[in-house]
Amino acid sequence: MTDIPWTTIRDELKENGMTLRANKSVGAKEVFQHKFKSSAAPPYGFTYMGAQLEKDTREYPTLLIIHQQWLLGRTATVIFQHLNKQGYKTRMQKEWSRNAVLNIIQRFEDKTIIINEGE
Repeated sequence: MTDIPWTTIRDELKENGMTLRANKSVGAKEVFQHKFKSSAAPPYGFTYMGAQLEKDTREYPTLLIIHQQWLLGRTATVIFQHLNKQGYKTRMQKEWSRNAVLNIIQRFEDKTIIINEGE
């Protein structure tokens, strides 16, 4: 905005004894060495708190219903119809689809999501 290069301004500030904040940029190598939350949405029923996955208080009860129905041997079609009939909505406040339920069931089967007994 001043038409003066920022390096000139920085150098003048340093020469006059001004303490500048450290450069906070991080190189790609350092980024890949740390575990950061990815930009992907967390699995249904969970949310990111910092870099940790935590139960989402709005979604987790619905996840438990899906899990209980799956343990009873119900199909994805029966489960999503049950959820819609009871008025449960997805994360995006839409009706449930068979594919959405299938994706969650696949995570149960792959043990990507593990629900402890009694939850």
